[in-house]
Amino acid sequence: MDFQDDITFIVLNYNIFKETIECVESIKNNIDTSKYHIIIVDNCSPNGVGHDLEEKYKDDQKVFVHITNNNLGFAKGNNIGIEIARKLYNPKFVCCLNNDTVFIQNNYISILNRLYKEHKYAVVAPKVYLRDGTVQPLYGYLKSKSYYKKEVMRSRGIGLQGLYQRFKNVLKRCSVVKYVYTYLKNKRPSLNPNCPYKNILLHGCCLIFTPAFFEKLSGFNNKTFMYIEEELLYVSLMRNGLENYYCPDLVIKHLEDISTDSIIKSNSEKQKFIHKNRADSLKVLINELES
Repeated sequence: MDFQDDITFIVLNYNIFKETIECVESIKNNIDTSKYHIIIVDNCSPNGVGHDLEEKYKDDQKVFVHITNNNLGFAKGNNIGIEIARKLYNPKFVCCLNNDTVFIQNNYISILNRLYKEHKYAVVAPKVYLRDGTVQPLYGYLKSKSYYKKEVMRSRGIGLQGLYQRFKNVLKRCSVVKYVYTYLKNKRPSLNPNCPYKNILLHGCCLIFTPAFFEKLSGFNNKTFMYIEEELLYVSLMRNGLENYYCPDLVIKHLEDISTDSIIKSNSEKQKFIHKNRADSLKVLINELES
């Protein structure tokens, strides 16, 4: 099959201007092909930043800005971008990445072409460096349905699981306890992020979809607004006999939570937002696992 683009990037945006531009420019400065485009999908930012981005890139032949009519969330917003990319640019690879990511290497396409030629993976994800220079941990695989059902109860504050979550949140406000909690959390068993892996849960901040993916699927599960996209993508891949690949030779920097922090200033509001949307998405995952 002949492709117009080697790769098209989907950058999902909400209320952010500076960091989105930094993301776009990092791609333009590092990508190792001239056959690429960048689609910024602005999720109907209430501060009007979508129109600012549209104005900035109106004469840029490599960047296309699409403003949605309402906030579609992560999955649907990315799916709109994927649909536009395939219609306008017919890319070989589609890369969905957060607007708070920065490209820091210049051989993405050469690595992706080699991987796809040898293995035909459906989805590829890079090693992720965090703001403080550490590498984002990999936790591997799906847990049991009973685990996710308890997670719903924790997120919604129901029963003993909810009381446990509230107590834990109170303790975490104490600086000493917060330090211990963070240390123990980071000490959870995880996979070695410097090693390659097949068919694990991948980080959603940067996911690269290949032609093998589009032979059977068209994008993310669109039943969620935010969170649990990686788990639902994993389920879709496994059900369709497709493989994913964690590639530590590919790297990206992730600044984390900038869009959410731009609209939710207090920690209590942010926790409510996370718990509600996480609980809703977990219910979608449970339904998928039970179907």
